Amino acid sequence: MKKQSILSLILALAMALSLCACGGGANQSAPGSSSAGSSSDSASASASTDTEPEQSEEQSVSGVVDEVKDFMFVIDADDGCFYSFNTDHLPADAPKLSLGDRVTITYEGTLTEVDNFTGKILSVTVEGEAEKEEETPSSLAMTDNGYVAAFDIGTECVMDLDGDGAEENIFYDVEPYLEGEDGQWTETKPATLTINGKEFLCDNEENPFDSYGFWIENPSNGTYYVVDLDTSDGMLELCVTDWGSNDWLMTHLFRYQNETLEYIGYLPAFPDSEGTFYDGQNGVVVFDRLNIMQTWSGAREFVYQDGTISKKENQLIAPVPHESAVYLRKPLVVYTEANKDSEPFTMEPSDQPVELPLTDDEHWVNVILADGTEGWAYFTETYHLENGDEVVDAQSVFDGLVYAG
Repeated sequence: MKKQSILSLILALAMALSLCACGGGANQSAPGSSSAGSSSDSASASASTDTEPEQSEEQSVSGVVDEVKDFMFVIDADDGCFYSFNTDHLPADAPKLSLGDRVTITYEGTLTEVDNFTGKILSVTVEGEAEKEEETPSSLAMTDNGYVAAFDIGTECVMDLDGDGAEENIFYDVEPYLEGEDGQWTETKPATLTINGKEFLCDNEENPFDSYGFWIENPSNGTYYVVDLDTSDGMLELCVTDWGSNDWLMTHLFRYQNETLEYIGYLPAFPDSEGTFYDGQNGVVVFDRLNIMQTWSGAREFVYQDGTISKKENQLIAPVPHESAVYLRKPLVVYTEANKDSEPFTMEPSDQPVELPLTDDEHWVNVILADGTEGWAYFTETYHLENGDEVVDAQSVFDGLVYAG
C-alpha cells in the first residue's frame, strides 16, 4: 500500500515552488546563442539560412521517470525540474519506459518546464531503476490507519515494544459490566495489564489506572492496540481505549522502556477510528470534536515530541459543515486576519448563507460572506465572541448554529 503522509500538502507546495524556481530549465538553447545581434550578423544568418538548413545542437538530460501515460511521459530531472515529452516524439527503437526508470534522453530543440517539447528526441537510454529511498522498517504492517495493530482484549500479544530485539509478552484484560443479584450493574474497569508477567496496574480497585494521572471511565472491552509513532526509533507504543461518557472516545498511549511503563498522553479517538491516521513520523491525524462556536468536528493533527503526544500548535482546522446553513443576522466586527493587531471592519447581515471554512479551535473562526467578503471572528470562550466593545453569544449573531444536547 502506498504510504500516506500528513506532510503531503507541504510536499505539493514544495513541488509548486520548484516549478517556479526552475524557470526555463537547465537545457534550453545552445550555449553561445543570443537573441540580440548586429544587423550584419542578422543578414549573415539570413544568408546562411538561404543556403543550408539551420543545425540544432544536440543536448541531453538525465533523470528518473516520474509519470508514464499512453501519450506522454515525465522525468524528474537531475537539475531539479520536471520535463514532459510526447511519446510520438520517441524514435522507433526507443525502449519501453516504466515508472522509476533512470534515463538519459538525447534531443534537439528547446526543453522547458513551461512549454511542451516540440523538438526531436534522438535517443533514450535506460540506465536501470532509480535508487529508491529505503523507509525505516517497522514491525507493524502499514494499514489504512497507518502503523496500527489490534488485539482482542483478554488475549496475549507478542511484540518488541522497546526495540531491544527481544519480544515482550503483553496481556491486557477488562472487567465487563456484570449484573449483580440485586439487579444493579457493575462498572467496567481495567482488570490487568502485564508485560513479561509484571503487573502495571495500581492497587486502586475503583480505577486501576489512576496512578498514571488519568481516569478511565468506560474502558473498551473489545480491543487494545500497538502503534508505531516513530518508525525510526525502533520502539512501539501500547494503547488502551476508553469510551468515556456519551462515546467521547479516548486512546491512552504508553511506552515501555527499561522494564517501566510510561504514560505519554491521549488521543480523542480510537486507533482504528475512521479519520485517524498514524504516519510513522511522530504525527497522528484525528477526527476530533471542536470546542468553539458550535458542535462540529474536524481533522486535527497531533505530534509526539519531548516524551508527550499533544495537539500541534498553531494549526488551522477545516471543520466539517453541517447540512443546515448558517446565516449572519446582525452586523459583526471581524478582523482581516486571525490577529487582533490586524484591521477590524464590520460585516453586514445577509440573506445568503456564510461559509465557515477554518478555525484554530481556540479564538478564531474564518467567516466568508456570499459576496466573497472574508474576515475572522474572535471568540473569548466557547460560544461567546467579541462584537466591537461587546461580548455576545454566537447565537445572537448567527442563525443555524448546531448544539448537541
